[in-house]
Amino acid sequence: MAVLVLFAPRLSQSAWYAQLQSENSGFAPAYEAQQRRLFSMTSFVALIGLCAAVLYLRYGNAVFTPAALAELNREDGVLEGLSAILLLIASAIAFGIAYRAGWTAVGLFHGFLGFLFFAMCGEEISWGQRFFDYATPEALQGLNVQNEVNLHNMFGYVFDHMFILCFFLWGCVLPAMYWLWRPWRWFQSRIGLPMPSLGLAVAMLLVTLMQEQLTDAFIGTVQALRVPELREFLSALCFLLMMSESRALLPTRFENASKDMQPAE
Repeated sequence: MAVLVLFAPRLSQSAWYAQLQSENSGFAPAYEAQQRRLFSMTSFVALIGLCAAVLYLRYGNAVFTPAALAELNREDGVLEGLSAILLLIASAIAFGIAYRAGWTAVGLFHGFLGFLFFAMCGEEISWGQRFFDYATPEALQGLNVQNEVNLHNMFGYVFDHMFILCFFLWGCVLPAMYWLWRPWRWFQSRIGLPMPSLGLAVAMLLVTLMQEQLTDAFIGTVQALRVPELREFLSALCFLLMMSESRALLPTRFENASKDMQPAE
Protein backbone atom coordinates (compact mmCIF):
# COMPACT_ATOMS: atom_id res chain seq x y z
CA MET A 1 0.00 0.00 0.00
CA ALA A 2 2.86 2.35 0.79
CA VAL A 3 4.47 1.68 -2.59
CA LEU A 4 1.17 2.32 -4.36
CA VAL A 5 0.71 5.61 -2.52
CA LEU A 6 4.25 6.71 -3.38
CA PHE A 7 4.02 5.88 -7.07
CA ALA A 8 0.33 6.65 -7.69
CA PRO A 9 0.88 10.33 -8.72
CA ARG A 10 3.66 9.42 -11.15
CA LEU A 11 1.67 6.49 -12.50
CA SER A 12 -1.47 8.57 -13.07
CA GLN A 13 0.55 11.08 -15.14
CA SER A 14 2.27 8.48 -17.32
CA ALA A 15 1.47 7.98 -21.01
CA TRP A 16 0.76 4.31 -20.32
CA TYR A 17 -1.94 5.18 -17.79
CA ALA A 18 -3.44 7.77 -20.12
CA GLN A 19 -3.62 5.14 -22.86
CA LEU A 20 -5.44 2.75 -20.54
CA GLN A 21 -7.88 5.51 -19.62
CA SER A 22 -8.66 6.20 -23.27
CA GLU A 23 -9.03 2.63 -24.53
CA ASN A 24 -12.32 0.80 -24.30
CA SER A 25 -13.03 -2.61 -22.85
CA GLY A 26 -12.22 -5.64 -24.94
CA PHE A 27 -15.48 -7.34 -23.98
CA ALA A 28 -18.38 -7.42 -26.41
CA PRO A 29 -20.90 -4.57 -25.96
CA ALA A 30 -23.68 -7.14 -25.54
CA TYR A 31 -21.81 -8.69 -22.61
CA GLU A 32 -21.28 -5.32 -20.91
CA ALA A 33 -24.93 -4.38 -21.37
CA GLN A 34 -25.96 -7.71 -19.85
CA GLN A 35 -23.61 -7.36 -16.89
CA ARG A 36 -24.96 -3.91 -16.03
CA ARG A 37 -28.38 -5.32 -15.24
CA LEU A 38 -29.52 -5.52 -11.65
CA PHE A 39 -32.57 -7.62 -12.52
CA SER A 40 -32.09 -10.56 -14.85
CA MET A 41 -32.89 -14.24 -15.07
CA THR A 42 -29.61 -15.19 -13.37
CA SER A 43 -30.18 -12.82 -10.45
CA PHE A 44 -33.75 -14.13 -10.16
CA VAL A 45 -32.55 -17.74 -9.97
CA ALA A 46 -29.87 -16.79 -7.42
CA LEU A 47 -32.52 -14.99 -5.35
CA ILE A 48 -34.72 -18.08 -5.40
CA GLY A 49 -31.77 -20.16 -4.18
CA LEU A 50 -31.07 -17.71 -1.35
CA CYS A 51 -34.74 -17.60 -0.32
CA ALA A 52 -34.92 -21.39 -0.32
CA ALA A 53 -31.77 -21.54 1.85
CA VAL A 54 -33.21 -19.06 4.35
CA LEU A 55 -36.52 -20.94 4.50
CA TYR A 56 -34.65 -24.20 5.01
CA LEU A 57 -32.65 -22.72 7.88
CA ARG A 58 -35.77 -21.26 9.44
CA TYR A 59 -38.23 -24.14 9.02
CA GLY A 60 -36.11 -27.20 8.16
CA ASN A 61 -36.47 -28.78 11.59
CA ALA A 62 -40.24 -28.44 11.45
CA VAL A 63 -40.73 -29.63 7.87
CA PHE A 64 -38.33 -32.58 7.63
CA THR A 65 -37.92 -35.61 9.85
CA PRO A 66 -34.56 -36.25 11.55
CA ALA A 67 -33.92 -39.10 9.12
CA ALA A 68 -34.60 -36.86 6.13
CA LEU A 69 -32.35 -34.12 7.54
CA ALA A 70 -29.57 -36.65 8.07
CA GLU A 71 -29.88 -37.79 4.44
CA LEU A 72 -29.93 -34.23 3.14
CA ASN A 73 -26.87 -33.11 5.06
CA ARG A 74 -24.64 -36.17 5.37
CA GLU A 75 -21.31 -36.44 3.57
CA ASP A 76 -22.06 -37.06 -0.13
CA GLY A 77 -25.73 -36.57 0.68
CA VAL A 78 -28.30 -34.60 -1.29
CA LEU A 79 -26.79 -31.18 -0.58
CA GLU A 80 -23.21 -32.13 -1.45
CA GLY A 81 -24.38 -34.15 -4.43
CA LEU A 82 -26.29 -31.19 -5.86
CA SER A 83 -23.27 -28.94 -5.32
CA ALA A 84 -21.08 -31.36 -7.25
CA ILE A 85 -23.61 -31.59 -10.10
CA LEU A 86 -23.83 -27.79 -10.39
CA LEU A 87 -20.03 -27.51 -10.49
CA LEU A 88 -19.84 -30.23 -13.13
CA ILE A 89 -22.38 -28.41 -15.32
CA ALA A 90 -20.49 -25.12 -14.80
CA SER A 91 -17.32 -26.91 -15.88
CA ALA A 92 -19.00 -28.23 -19.03
CA ILE A 93 -20.29 -24.76 -19.96
CA ALA A 94 -16.86 -23.23 -19.37
CA PHE A 95 -15.21 -25.85 -21.59
CA GLY A 96 -17.87 -25.24 -24.22
CA ILE A 97 -17.15 -21.50 -24.20
CA ALA A 98 -13.41 -22.20 -24.36
CA TYR A 99 -13.90 -24.48 -27.36
CA ARG A 100 -16.02 -21.94 -29.24
CA ALA A 101 -13.81 -18.97 -28.35
CA GLY A 102 -10.66 -20.75 -29.48
CA TRP A 103 -7.16 -19.46 -28.72
CA THR A 104 -8.35 -16.13 -27.41
CA ALA A 105 -8.08 -14.65 -23.93
CA VAL A 106 -11.72 -15.54 -23.29
CA GLY A 107 -11.19 -19.08 -24.51
CA LEU A 108 -8.03 -19.68 -22.49
CA PHE A 109 -9.44 -18.24 -19.28
CA HIS A 110 -12.66 -20.24 -19.56
CA GLY A 111 -10.59 -23.34 -20.25
CA PHE A 112 -8.83 -22.68 -16.95
CA LEU A 113 -12.20 -22.19 -15.24
CA GLY A 114 -13.42 -25.47 -16.72
CA PHE A 115 -10.55 -27.33 -15.07
CA LEU A 116 -11.05 -25.36 -11.85
CA PHE A 117 -14.76 -26.18 -11.57
CA PHE A 118 -14.08 -29.82 -12.41
CA ALA A 119 -11.48 -29.97 -9.62
CA MET A 120 -13.93 -28.32 -7.23
CA CYS A 121 -16.52 -30.93 -8.17
CA GLY A 122 -14.04 -33.70 -7.37
CA GLU A 123 -13.08 -32.05 -4.10
CA GLU A 124 -16.74 -31.71 -3.10
CA ILE A 125 -17.25 -35.48 -3.22
CA SER A 126 -13.67 -36.31 -2.11
CA TRP A 127 -12.99 -37.70 -5.58
CA GLY A 128 -15.58 -40.43 -5.16
CA GLN A 129 -13.98 -41.89 -2.05
CA ARG A 130 -17.28 -42.95 -0.45
CA PHE A 131 -18.82 -44.01 -3.77
CA PHE A 132 -15.94 -46.36 -4.59
CA ASP A 133 -15.19 -47.20 -0.93
CA TYR A 134 -11.41 -46.75 -0.86
CA ALA A 135 -9.43 -45.77 2.22
CA THR A 136 -7.56 -42.53 2.79
CA PRO A 137 -3.80 -43.04 2.25
CA GLU A 138 -1.77 -42.92 5.44
CA ALA A 139 0.18 -39.91 4.17
CA LEU A 140 -3.05 -37.88 4.11
CA GLN A 141 -4.60 -39.14 7.33
CA GLY A 142 -2.47 -36.93 9.52
CA LEU A 143 -2.89 -33.85 7.34
CA ASN A 144 -6.58 -33.95 6.40
CA VAL A 145 -8.83 -32.77 9.23
CA GLN A 146 -11.74 -34.90 7.96
CA ASN A 147 -9.62 -37.91 7.00
CA GLU A 148 -10.70 -37.66 3.35
CA VAL A 149 -9.03 -37.72 -0.04
CA ASN A 150 -9.11 -34.03 -0.89
CA LEU A 151 -6.94 -30.95 -0.70
CA HIS A 152 -9.29 -28.35 0.74
CA ASN A 153 -9.31 -30.01 4.18
CA MET A 154 -5.53 -30.18 4.42
CA PHE A 155 -3.89 -28.32 7.31
CA GLY A 156 -7.17 -27.34 8.94
CA TYR A 157 -9.77 -25.19 7.22
CA VAL A 158 -7.46 -22.55 5.78
CA PHE A 159 -8.56 -23.39 2.23
CA ASP A 160 -12.20 -22.84 3.19
CA HIS A 161 -11.34 -19.34 4.38
CA MET A 162 -9.38 -18.69 1.19
CA PHE A 163 -12.36 -19.87 -0.86
CA ILE A 164 -14.68 -17.43 0.93
CA LEU A 165 -12.21 -14.60 0.32
CA CYS A 166 -11.74 -15.43 -3.37
CA PHE A 167 -15.50 -15.84 -3.86
CA PHE A 168 -16.05 -12.39 -2.35
CA LEU A 169 -13.29 -10.78 -4.42
CA TRP A 170 -14.48 -12.32 -7.69
CA GLY A 171 -18.18 -11.80 -7.05
CA CYS A 172 -18.18 -8.37 -5.40
CA VAL A 173 -14.86 -6.52 -5.59
CA LEU A 174 -13.91 -7.20 -9.22
CA PRO A 175 -17.26 -6.00 -10.67
CA ALA A 176 -16.93 -2.76 -8.68
CA MET A 177 -13.37 -2.29 -9.97
CA TYR A 178 -14.48 -3.04 -13.52
CA TRP A 179 -17.18 -0.38 -13.60
CA LEU A 180 -15.35 2.26 -11.53
CA TRP A 181 -11.72 2.04 -12.71
CA ARG A 182 -11.09 2.11 -16.45
CA PRO A 183 -7.50 0.72 -16.33
CA TRP A 184 -8.76 -2.39 -14.54
CA ARG A 185 -11.59 -2.66 -17.07
CA TRP A 186 -8.97 -2.72 -19.82
CA PHE A 187 -6.85 -5.32 -18.02
CA GLN A 188 -9.70 -7.63 -17.03
CA SER A 189 -11.19 -7.67 -20.52
CA ARG A 190 -7.77 -8.38 -22.06
CA ILE A 191 -7.18 -11.45 -19.92
CA GLY A 192 -10.75 -12.69 -20.49
CA LEU A 193 -11.76 -12.86 -16.82
CA PRO A 194 -15.59 -13.02 -16.63
CA MET A 195 -17.57 -11.33 -13.89
CA PRO A 196 -21.08 -11.57 -12.49
CA SER A 197 -23.82 -9.17 -13.50
CA LEU A 198 -24.72 -6.53 -10.94
CA GLY A 199 -27.72 -8.52 -9.74
CA LEU A 200 -25.69 -11.72 -9.44
CA ALA A 201 -22.94 -9.78 -7.65
CA VAL A 202 -25.48 -8.71 -5.00
CA ALA A 203 -26.51 -12.35 -4.63
CA MET A 204 -22.86 -13.41 -4.26
CA LEU A 205 -22.42 -10.81 -1.51
CA LEU A 206 -25.40 -12.32 0.34
CA VAL A 207 -23.94 -15.81 -0.15
CA THR A 208 -20.66 -14.59 1.37
CA LEU A 209 -22.62 -13.41 4.42
CA MET A 210 -24.04 -16.92 4.87
CA GLN A 211 -21.87 -17.52 7.94
CA GLU A 212 -22.84 -19.56 10.99
CA GLN A 213 -22.29 -16.58 13.30
CA LEU A 214 -24.99 -14.69 11.39
CA THR A 215 -27.39 -17.44 10.38
CA ASP A 216 -27.51 -18.98 13.87
CA ALA A 217 -28.29 -15.61 15.42
CA PHE A 218 -30.82 -14.24 12.91
CA ILE A 219 -32.36 -17.24 11.13
CA GLY A 220 -31.90 -20.45 13.10
CA THR A 221 -30.16 -23.80 13.00
CA VAL A 222 -31.00 -27.10 11.33
CA GLN A 223 -30.15 -30.55 12.65
CA ALA A 224 -27.12 -32.19 11.03
CA LEU A 225 -26.47 -29.13 8.83
CA ARG A 226 -23.14 -27.32 8.61
CA VAL A 227 -23.81 -23.87 7.17
CA PRO A 228 -20.59 -24.01 5.09
CA GLU A 229 -22.13 -26.90 3.12
CA LEU A 230 -25.18 -24.77 2.34
CA ARG A 231 -22.93 -21.86 1.39
CA GLU A 232 -20.93 -24.12 -0.93
CA PHE A 233 -24.15 -25.18 -2.66
CA LEU A 234 -25.14 -21.54 -3.22
CA SER A 235 -21.62 -20.75 -4.42
CA ALA A 236 -21.80 -23.58 -6.96
CA LEU A 237 -25.15 -22.20 -8.16
CA CYS A 238 -23.59 -18.74 -8.60
CA PHE A 239 -20.67 -20.19 -10.57
CA LEU A 240 -23.10 -21.96 -12.88
CA LEU A 241 -25.10 -18.76 -13.38
CA MET A 242 -21.94 -16.77 -14.07
CA MET A 243 -20.89 -19.26 -16.73
CA SER A 244 -24.33 -18.98 -18.32
CA GLU A 245 -23.78 -15.22 -18.49
CA SER A 246 -20.37 -15.77 -20.08
CA ARG A 247 -22.02 -17.11 -23.22
CA ALA A 248 -22.61 -13.46 -24.19
CA LEU A 249 -18.84 -13.14 -24.59
CA LEU A 250 -19.02 -15.30 -27.71
CA PRO A 251 -19.69 -13.56 -31.04
CA THR A 252 -23.14 -14.10 -32.45
CA ARG A 253 -23.80 -15.71 -35.80
CA PHE A 254 -24.70 -12.29 -37.18
CA GLU A 255 -21.34 -10.87 -36.11
CA ASN A 256 -19.51 -13.83 -37.62
CA ALA A 257 -21.42 -13.41 -40.86
CA SER A 258 -20.61 -9.69 -40.95
CA LYS A 259 -16.92 -10.44 -40.57
CA ASP A 260 -17.05 -13.02 -43.36
CA MET A 261 -18.72 -10.52 -45.70
CA GLN A 262 -16.06 -7.86 -45.16
CA PRO A 263 -13.58 -7.63 -48.07
CA ALA A 264 -10.08 -8.83 -47.39
CA GLU A 265 -7.42 -6.14 -47.06
